[in-house]
Amino acid sequence: MRPQLDNLPLDKKDELLDLLDVRVEVTSDVPGNLRNKGCPFEAWFSDNQRLVPPPLTDEQWSHIEIHFPRPKKQSRVVPPRVAFEASLHKVRHGLPWTDLPESITQGQRPQAIYQRALAYLKMGAWEKAVDALGDYAGTPVPPLYKLPDLHITGTFDPRLCTPPEPLGKEFDTTGVGRQTTRGGTAARFSSSSPPTRASSTATTGRSCAPCSAAPTTAGW
Repeated sequence: MRPQLDNLPLDKKDELLDLLDVRVEVTSDVPGNLRNKGCPFEAWFSDNQRLVPPPLTDEQWSHIEIHFPRPKKQSRVVPPRVAFEASLHKVRHGLPWTDLPESITQGQRPQAIYQRALAYLKMGAWEKAVDALGDYAGTPVPPLYKLPDLHITGTFDPRLCTPPEPLGKEFDTTGVGRQTTRGGTAARFSSSSPPTRASSTATTGRSCAPCSAAPTTAGW
């Protein structure tokens, strides 16, 4: 089963979960969240295998602002720093543009911020600014699906995990040999025999600190 698990069709995986009696309890009030795909800024960091920069200091901004066109005085255009930092904050936290906090938007409309940041991305100024930051301790782009806190339990028959021990061959009346296991043919699993139960538990989220990292959904 182990080498074939990744290639099992979905219906067979469902049967396996039933066999192991796996139960999942959602332990937080926050439901799972599936974010929309297609953010060009997230795509840039993912495609280039780059981390998202932390919030900028004034010194960092003074070093990279030369890459952005200087807006005209008394212009209603979104300031370059607002557009740039909003795009980073959006990617860093996996937020929709409309959910950006006021401290980031500074009174600007989310749609206007997006259009200005996108224009900088298309002209190459946005990418040059990220590169000009040099080395920084960033964070990865958050996954598209965020799991709630879960408590996962499972019970199973230990005999399902341990293959029978081969003892040798026995011969029938025709002289044909066959491999036997401890207990001979009686070692075959019988549905009429009450299994010895064992259990396994796993926890994610705030209820278990060692397992608090966001679980992967790869292969599901």
